[in-house]
Amino acid sequence: MGLNLKNKLSPEKFNIIGLLVMLLVISSIATTFDFVLGIICFVSTFISVAISCFVLLWGNKKGVLEYTRSFSEKFAKRSHDVFLVVDEDDRIVWKSGSADSYFNINMPLKPTLAQITSGELSALRLIDYVKANGSEPMILNLDDICFSIVSQAEVINEKKYIFICLSDITELEEAKSLLKSRDLAVAYAMIDNASEAMVYVSEKGRADSLRISSALSSWVQSVNGIIREYDRDKYIIFFEAGQLETLIKDRFSFMDNINTSPADAFEINLTLSLGVAYVEGTLAEKEEAAQSALELALQRGGAQTAVKTKEGTYSFGGRVRSVQKQTKIRSRVVASKLVSLVCNSSNVIIMGHKNADFDSIGSCVGLARLCMHCGVKANIVVNFKDKDAKAAMEHLGDAYSEIFVDSITGQDLIKPETLVIVSDVSNPLIFECSEIVDNAKAFVIIDHHRQTKEFEKKPDISYIEPTASSASELVCEILEHVMPPESTLKEEADLLYTGILLDTQNFSRNTGVRTFGAAIFLNNIGGNMERGRDMLKADASEYKKLASIQSGVTVYKSVYAITVYENDEYSENNRVIAAKAADNLLGIEGIKATFVLTAVDGGVHISARSDGSVNVALLLESIGGGGHFNMAGARLENVSMENAVLELKDAIEKYEK
Repeated sequence: MGLNLKNKLSPEKFNIIGLLVMLLVISSIATTFDFVLGIICFVSTFISVAISCFVLLWGNKKGVLEYTRSFSEKFAKRSHDVFLVVDEDDRIVWKSGSADSYFNINMPLKPTLAQITSGELSALRLIDYVKANGSEPMILNLDDICFSIVSQAEVINEKKYIFICLSDITELEEAKSLLKSRDLAVAYAMIDNASEAMVYVSEKGRADSLRISSALSSWVQSVNGIIREYDRDKYIIFFEAGQLETLIKDRFSFMDNINTSPADAFEINLTLSLGVAYVEGTLAEKEEAAQSALELALQRGGAQTAVKTKEGTYSFGGRVRSVQKQTKIRSRVVASKLVSLVCNSSNVIIMGHKNADFDSIGSCVGLARLCMHCGVKANIVVNFKDKDAKAAMEHLGDAYSEIFVDSITGQDLIKPETLVIVSDVSNPLIFECSEIVDNAKAFVIIDHHRQTKEFEKKPDISYIEPTASSASELVCEILEHVMPPESTLKEEADLLYTGILLDTQNFSRNTGVRTFGAAIFLNNIGGNMERGRDMLKADASEYKKLASIQSGVTVYKSVYAITVYENDEYSENNRVIAAKAADNLLGIEGIKATFVLTAVDGGVHISARSDGSVNVALLLESIGGGGHFNMAGARLENVSMENAVLELKDAIEKYEK
């Protein structure tokens, strides 16, 4: 089989080889006649061959580039992705064929990227996005089409260009949304006060329970969910998460219809509390989150909904006043757990809230007595400048000379096995010393105010009972379960009595059977109501300040009394005076809630009181406040008195909506 060079070589290469052979032959012949002429011929031959090879190789390279460009254009036309090249002035300099399916691009007019995307996208925004997010694709919705966008900036001939790829992921996002909407949300529901109703008004209570159960079942059917009663008057609910967004927008309004039944003669009003969770994770994790949400709803007073999502926790409702529970089952369980924690601790640090009042101090003193009874050293952290703290220390005398410490000393007392008990407050922002709680291994919360949010650090015991009149009442119940009457000093009983008197306005508001039960217990261990009232008496200067505050009252929306107290002496005692003024203003006919604003160092403090028809704690939550249903407060930082009044009025408007 013969060798066919023409079939092996391209015509260009074959011609070059032929030319090379011919020139070499000519050069050899020339050398035989003239050596110099031969050298010249050889050099000429070398130059000619070099030029021919360069032309041939460049031509081949150019062919590859042309082929690559043609291939890229064909690929871009067949691809569903949109490819664009934009210069540093945001002008589109090249587009793929698929771009015409999504955008109206007239290349001769040199439109900008911002123009074809209605200002949603630009070269500068892409550059900034890449700097902030690296290679993470940008997700952008343009005219109901969802694009995943990646880009790369390059400098060519000293000019910056941005290469952009837009992938249509609309169908993928719709599939994700459908899958998410069909994911499960879990809820726990509980009928409040059901056990008390069954005991005291069994027939009426059961009828109300059936009414609420029927309304709850109807709602579950409306959201295509399922409901099962796992215990008496306790339910677990499953429904598609796609319903949750609508329910949140509607603020779970169906609960308002359930929680509006009038109280009966025994004031046992059955209401419904709901805890809903839609979080990432397993079904078991969602169920646990739903339990936590229900617990939060109950600790905020019940008759409301708490929702936990990955974005945060939300609360709805809470406008119906909770009725004080008749039984002491929970207080007995808490007392047992608390004694166990105390006995297993090396020492106990007790504190209340900043600007401590007699309820805060009295409950702390009662808890200190419990620790002493268990044989464990206890200290109470206070601010020695607080007026009520000074009065309490004077009343207790030498018996507590080494018990009260300041916050600095309290931090030095922390040990590996230290227990911290916080009383009359659940908001970490107003703990007497939050650093002590943060650094302690174990801590307990005992409070009668509504819990505004979940704790970042979970307490070992969370005894939050918004239906109680005061923290002193809760502590009295704990002491009654675990301590003999003769082990408590009468001075300690006086302070507990004073705390109850303060928060109930001498047993005129927010009282129940358990409140009077606590008073009987205090009488039995030597407490005296008259001594308690004496500690609450105001001096002449306070009366003058109270008169000044009350003289400037204005009535807003016919039922809200608002007044301000501006004093050049920015004393923290102004807050105490404001609270007393708010109590007095409730005596005005037709007034349902009162608000006293007073200047304190760095801002404005608001003291709020209600006759029971307005949830002032819920009202003030929108401006960072909180507290009890009919007794709450808020502190606004770095704000003038005029702006504080405007913020309060905005909060009232939101509450009424």
